[in-house]
Amino acid sequence: MLKKSLGIALLCIMGQAYSAEIVVTTTEDIVRDDKECSLREAVQYINQGMDKPYLGCGDDKPVPVIKLKEKEIYKLNSPLQIIRSMYIHTTYEKKMGDNLEDGLSNATITIMDNLPANTLGGIFNIANSETVSEKNQTVSVRLREVTLEGCGAISCKVSKGGLIYNQGKLTLEYVKLHRGMANDGGAIYIAGTNKTDQTKNGSLTVQNSLLENNTANEGGAIYNELPNFHIRQSVISKNTTTATSSRSSNIYTEDVLSNEETDVLVLPQSSIYSSTLYGNTGAAVTILDAIAINNTTIISNSIGVKFDVVNKLGYLANSIVLNNPGSTSANTDQNCQFSSEQVKVSSILQNNLVGNSCGMGSSIYANEILDDAYTVLTGDQLEGKCPNITTSSNAILCPYFKNEKQFLGYFRPRILMTYTSLNTTPILNKGEQNTDKTKAGCVGYDQRGKSPFGKCDRGAIEIQDSRDTSLVGQDLLIGKLNNEVARISIIEALGDSDLLPKEKCKEVVLDHPQGEEWQDGCLLIEQQAHVSSKGTVSLDLDGNLVYTPKNPKAGADLFTIRVVTTMNRFDSNAAYLPIRVNIVMEVENNMKSDKVKTSGGATSIFWLILLMGGLTWRKLEK
Repeated sequence: MLKKSLGIALLCIMGQAYSAEIVVTTTEDIVRDDKECSLREAVQYINQGMDKPYLGCGDDKPVPVIKLKEKEIYKLNSPLQIIRSMYIHTTYEKKMGDNLEDGLSNATITIMDNLPANTLGGIFNIANSETVSEKNQTVSVRLREVTLEGCGAISCKVSKGGLIYNQGKLTLEYVKLHRGMANDGGAIYIAGTNKTDQTKNGSLTVQNSLLENNTANEGGAIYNELPNFHIRQSVISKNTTTATSSRSSNIYTEDVLSNEETDVLVLPQSSIYSSTLYGNTGAAVTILDAIAINNTTIISNSIGVKFDVVNKLGYLANSIVLNNPGSTSANTDQNCQFSSEQVKVSSILQNNLVGNSCGMGSSIYANEILDDAYTVLTGDQLEGKCPNITTSSNAILCPYFKNEKQFLGYFRPRILMTYTSLNTTPILNKGEQNTDKTKAGCVGYDQRGKSPFGKCDRGAIEIQDSRDTSLVGQDLLIGKLNNEVARISIIEALGDSDLLPKEKCKEVVLDHPQGEEWQDGCLLIEQQAHVSSKGTVSLDLDGNLVYTPKNPKAGADLFTIRVVTTMNRFDSNAAYLPIRVNIVMEVENNMKSDKVKTSGGATSIFWLILLMGGLTWRKLEK
């Protein structure tokens, strides 16, 4: 087989400052004495203690850090065993002006088909070795900006852990785990049954990561022998669990650490915070003693949350659990399932927005049952762009959506026209940040890392009141018929809101100051000083701004549009949101038209550098 070498180019990028880290220079799964360093050789090098360079890997001052190249695919012939602590991540360049989130340039590690059925961990087997036990080591493994991909077929179905079997301390950051398949733990299996010394057991921390399209008999996404996992700001979606026992779910826990009651509101042994669980076949998650779910959105799974607690130790709080199952033909409410009536009484449910099957929960901090006047998703659509506010006008959530610059998407709450204030919605301003010991306070950050102001919202997303001035723009080539009208979307500049329909403008901001008919968004235009208007502007409810030049002449038109959103309409002192618009018209010169759409001052810097004579790229090492 031809070897694909990345060595020369990658080493030039790395530079001397990173010489101590282990750079994987080939995508092939090889072990031989040459100048190339494969992923397998790099892992073996660390496992052996890095005493001296090994088969093309390492130097005189090694550190247990393995670097992979962005968007490259590393295919393994068999799983990798890890018995020492290490950090594996993707390295890449960012150009000045890039606004991409972490996780979008991940290297991918895949595994061959036809794995033995008794395999533990399709790609990584962590800390499952007599060597580790004898040396009493704690094996910590951190993966950042790496994608692990199974084959998604029965031929690579393993026994435990479709992608990872872990008995060490595992941390995932901006990691995508998908297409794993196993009997137990479609993506991850967390091993360890020692109830007296938890350091002997595997643990899992998941941050800003995606577990998607994994399959198992039990634990389609994650299987835990004991509760020792913490999931933050992550998405668990479209996984499948085929088992149907009272505890079966896509995030499954086999046993509890102790039957003694502890204060789970203060220190849960496992938790899911500020995350989204949607579209899973089987239950999304099972809550046992000492497991907590807070500020999480659980939508359109076969079953939402299962409860099997004993001593009031598990809780669900400040979350949205609706539309489970997601099928419009299903008539049964499966948002919550309790293993017994006693469990329903014992479980702690506080301040959630739920369906009837979950009940009212704690009387001191009761749930809210979604009123029949509302529906859950616009157009009953699970994924896709959010339509304008008049479409499915009583739907409280947008479909799950992410744009090309985002690693994770989310269900954005809508601020409906029927709401009379921000405090009369079923989601906004419903949670308390500072509570007494009897109530579960909000997490304090949402899936995107945004913080609440005052009271917090239910679910994974904290609605933000956008006040920052954004900038959009486009170049027009005069004389090119298809490009003589600028079409720009301002949707991203609206933040978490929608444009106000023109029919509501008079009610909110009275008559148009020029006596004109209102456009959607109650559009006002302010021309920049010393720049005369060179065109007309129209705006529709979907956020499409159309600029039509009055005369096909070269020049610039710089102005600010002010619009009213569904959120800002409640602020009588600042109902308008400003958005700067730059239109540059130039004579066609056979150069390709360049479109700019960004926020804040980035575009101003972009134009300034262009005028100074060139665009300089700065390399930022991740």
